[in-house]
Amino acid sequence: MILDSLDLTDPNTDFTALLRLSDRLEGSQGKKPPDQRKGFIPPELPTAEKVRRYVELLDMEDDEDRVLMGEPPLFTQPRYGYLSNFECHDLEWFSTFCGLTLISKQSPQSHKIVEKELLKTPKAFTNLAQWLYRMPKIEHGKSTIMKKMTVQTTTQPQFGEAYEDIVKRPLEFLEVLLAPDSDQKIATLIANCETMPGMIKRLCEISSRDDIQDIEVRELALKVLSALRRYRKPLAEIKKNKGYFKPGTKAEGYKDYNDVKNAIEGNVEMLDEEKSKVESHHKEKENKCVCGKTGPLKSCGRCRVQHYCSAECQKSDWPKHKTNCKASTVK
Repeated sequence: MILDSLDLTDPNTDFTALLRLSDRLEGSQGKKPPDQRKGFIPPELPTAEKVRRYVELLDMEDDEDRVLMGEPPLFTQPRYGYLSNFECHDLEWFSTFCGLTLISKQSPQSHKIVEKELLKTPKAFTNLAQWLYRMPKIEHGKSTIMKKMTVQTTTQPQFGEAYEDIVKRPLEFLEVLLAPDSDQKIATLIANCETMPGMIKRLCEISSRDDIQDIEVRELALKVLSALRRYRKPLAEIKKNKGYFKPGTKAEGYKDYNDVKNAIEGNVEMLDEEKSKVESHHKEKENKCVCGKTGPLKSCGRCRVQHYCSAECQKSDWPKHKTNCKASTVK
């Protein structure tokens, strides 16, 4: 038997024979083979396709026609000791946080690809915030892949090295998404998603805990809070949880801690979120001519908002542009 020859605890085990058998069995039952299902993400995929496949795992669909194969198990297999009781979508989300963070850090171009794909799925930000606040209970000690368990989630604080390892991954992902050079629209979506209040409470709790052994976990939570403090709704939630920022915690002295504390006290320059939307819209138009070309462009000499690749394009667009041009001109 194929299963008798496999060591399920060895991450280097070759599952090729088992996958071939699975293909034949599932094909005979009318199911798609694994390489055509959601969750099959080979490491060698082109970046754009790999990102697309990761992002589609952030949905809440509950169907049997999906797998977790290729690159995602590289993030989950080493943690089977305390991930084995997670639901399928928890494993999918966790591996997606890990995968998209790595891709985003590869290059500015890769980061833009991740942003573009995420903006097609605004629900992803709601699910990210919800997962950070209401995580499955971490199973301490050894367990097996085949073990049947009743999965429980909790909004209560969790403790220990395993918890810190797990919670660090969505925090790293949030740090990347909220970096100063990231698309402002993503920060706005995160700041206004319906599950943001719970996420802010969890970030405040993590920031204030002295039992955190991995100091980077605390630093990441503070960085995310600092990035969100300039948005109206997150700041209101931070103020509701100001009790976490009491004197004497290990977080005191961090720049981000001081920024958050000052914001609670009213010393913060708030973002004009409506203005940010307009500026983001203008920024998008700067890199695209009306003909669709991108690259070296010149701005309209009158309003400095619309950009063109040539005098011919500017002349042909003038009948449409002249009204907006007048409206945009500073008098």
